[in-house]
Amino acid sequence: MHRTVAWGALFVLAGSVVPGFAARAAVAQAGGVTISGDAVGETVDGGLLTVTAEAIDPAGWEDVREIAVELRLRGRSLDRLVVDPAQAVVAIAGEGAAQIAGTEGVIEGAFFVVDVSRVVIAAGGQRVRVTATIRFAADPSPGSRLVLTAAGPPGVPVRTVLLRRIPEPRGGVSVGTLVAAALLALLVGAIVGSAITVRRRRRHGPSVYAAVARRIAERPAGDGAGGASR
Repeated sequence: MHRTVAWGALFVLAGSVVPGFAARAAVAQAGGVTISGDAVGETVDGGLLTVTAEAIDPAGWEDVREIAVELRLRGRSLDRLVVDPAQAVVAIAGEGAAQIAGTEGVIEGAFFVVDVSRVVIAAGGQRVRVTATIRFAADPSPGSRLVLTAAGPPGVPVRTVLLRRIPEPRGGVSVGTLVAAALLALLVGAIVGSAITVRRRRRHGPSVYAAVARRIAERPAGDGAGGASR
């Protein structure tokens, strides 16, 4: 009979006994473990991302040795959340001892912060499902990728599936920069246009109409009446 492990995580075991480790390993090598999953949330500083992963092994879920959520940049691991379904434990790679899934505790890495009490493991037959919520302690590096991996028995290839791509900054100019440049251009154009208008007025001298109006204003009031009586 399969053994039941609780340790704070939910396990549902089903199916018949698979005869012998050697037979299970042969099946796993022929078919191998597969992994699928999705991620819902934000991959930004302070953002919460809920990851659901499901691994399937034809030999039974016990042959799934590890399910991991990993942040990679050009082939280098930046942070890695590792779940061991059989032991029902979770850890950040290189950041201390593993903790039992579903119990109180927090584990932290360079980018990942995980509440262990919110890690759920459900297993039965050929399938094991892991759900975990990750809080980002910093913005992921531009160009990095968030991937899921699943490992079976030794000698079986590790399976990887892409969850998210962290976009790299574009080489173009942002919309805000374009708007600021347009406003600056309008302001400079208005100032230059005003200066050119003043210079043109000074170059052409006083207006003829202004000169006539000034002469009429300076003319004695009686001059017009006397001229008319003659």
